[in-house]
Amino acid sequence: MRPLRLTAGAVCAAVLLTACSSGGGGNTIGGQARNAGGTGGGGAVEQLSVAQRGKPLAVSGTELTGAPWSSSADAKGKVVVLNVWGSWCGPCQTEFADLQKAWTQLKASGQPVVMMGLDFKEGADTALATTRERGMTYPSLQYGDGRTIAALGGNFKNSPPTTLVLDSQHRVAARVTGPVDSTTLVGLVDDTLSGK
Repeated sequence: MRPLRLTAGAVCAAVLLTACSSGGGGNTIGGQARNAGGTGGGGAVEQLSVAQRGKPLAVSGTELTGAPWSSSADAKGKVVVLNVWGSWCGPCQTEFADLQKAWTQLKASGQPVVMMGLDFKEGADTALATTRERGMTYPSLQYGDGRTIAALGGNFKNSPPTTLVLDSQHRVAARVTGPVDSTTLVGLVDDTLSGK
């Protein structure tokens, strides 16, 4: 596993350069991130090869609206995007619009992808008000007693925002520690869907 750092300019430059190239291996967001050596949205981007992925995560809890949710039942066989956030978290606030933009694109694509926010260390009423105020249309799980976050194990270092992309077996395929932009997130999901 190797951390990657991309600036928005580096991502744009990588996109333009690789769009003109004839090779296929570097034309993924993950390939561009590896070649550019920066961050997408300010966060550290890390992709794991299929061989590097650990055991599947089983995430479950109660949505902010009160509905139960389980990755094993409600997202079986689908790529899952998990985003740990809090309304009190400044860096989280900077990525809300990008997360919504990414979700809008992913949902419209018709691909087998689920996106779920994981609220961190605040009450469900506060979190629900934030999602409504920010126009977030993907659901989030309540923090509750913290078991939902605990299910992430070492994939979350107790400091939001953190975004995980799980493959169809729910193993961590990509991780962004810090804010992520929509282009990077959609690219990481596309890479995961294509088996990278």
